[in-house]
Amino acid sequence: MSGIDFAVAGRTEVRDTAELVEFLRDARPRAVRLAGRGEHQDRVPAPPQPVWLVGLAAMQGIVRLDPGDLTCSVEAGLPRAVLDAELAKYGLVLPCPGDGTLGGLFARGEHAPLSPTALTARNVLLGLDGVRRDGTTFKVGARVVKSVAGFDVHRAFVGSRGRLFAATTLHLKLRPAPRAELVFCTEATEPTAALAVWRELRALPTAPSELVLERCADGSCRIGGRIEGAAAHVRAVQSHFALHEGPPLPLDQPRRDADVELLDGLVQPSALGQLLERLPPRAVLRASGSGQFLTWLAPREVDALMLQLPGLPGGCAEIRCGPAARRGRTTPVDPVAAELAHAVRRELDPSGSLQ
Repeated sequence: MSGIDFAVAGRTEVRDTAELVEFLRDARPRAVRLAGRGEHQDRVPAPPQPVWLVGLAAMQGIVRLDPGDLTCSVEAGLPRAVLDAELAKYGLVLPCPGDGTLGGLFARGEHAPLSPTALTARNVLLGLDGVRRDGTTFKVGARVVKSVAGFDVHRAFVGSRGRLFAATTLHLKLRPAPRAELVFCTEATEPTAALAVWRELRALPTAPSELVLERCADGSCRIGGRIEGAAAHVRAVQSHFALHEGPPLPLDQPRRDADVELLDGLVQPSALGQLLERLPPRAVLRASGSGQFLTWLAPREVDALMLQLPGLPGGCAEIRCGPAARRGRTTPVDPVAAELAHAVRRELDPSGSLQ
């Protein structure tokens, strides 16, 4: 596992649910961190104590794929790229962003919708098979779309970072691949003009399935995205906005150097212009059509921006990547929401040993 910058007491790789259950039952006193291949451990808060890393990357099966029902069931360690390749054989896609293992993708829950009409991990997770910290197995949700399955406990897994329970099998909703699509990236221009185009694209009756505005180091902006649908619709939008095919412009961006931190935040889309005005000179930012943004900044710049964000409509943020001592710091959290989150954790992991 890479990206580990915290104390590790030991490591265990499990091959199936039975092995995971056996380990958890025998390791109750230990602090445990669940992981896939461990590639994103530098983007989640570091545990406060040494932990035993439990890898689920060997659990890579496609348990069920029903093209007619547009659903599938996969083990948590299956890489997203492997599922995408299998779905392509049937003209299907998993309609949410994210990479790595499927379990890690849903546990991180990093992405808000990339556009007003896009789906997220929470939207496509129908149910799951899981294991609690004490080794108890359970099933929640359903394997199919049309189902009345009680409380949506499975949705709590999205964004939980593995601190509630282990998901061993995920039941997912699929979509047919688009009939036509255009991946575009505009030339850099001044921010006011770019914002106007970004807002107009957001407001389309059928908005792009992906929409990202990037502020470059020189202060200029460009827009990237993906338009999907009928060929006539794709051509019409392309012609109206004079869009040209270009390389993908994902919301995420690679680390620039070791002296900066990744700030992952959210503002109301109407406040994106105000956010751009508050950025330090030469700061690079990418923002999706929902107002989620990511930017690499020096620690003092991160602290300054986090002080300003609560003054913007919908403004909030978390240090997603940086030194272990700072990773996970956030803007002020609503106390009611914080207490609810703690109550859920206490119910699902009473020992508090899932770190």
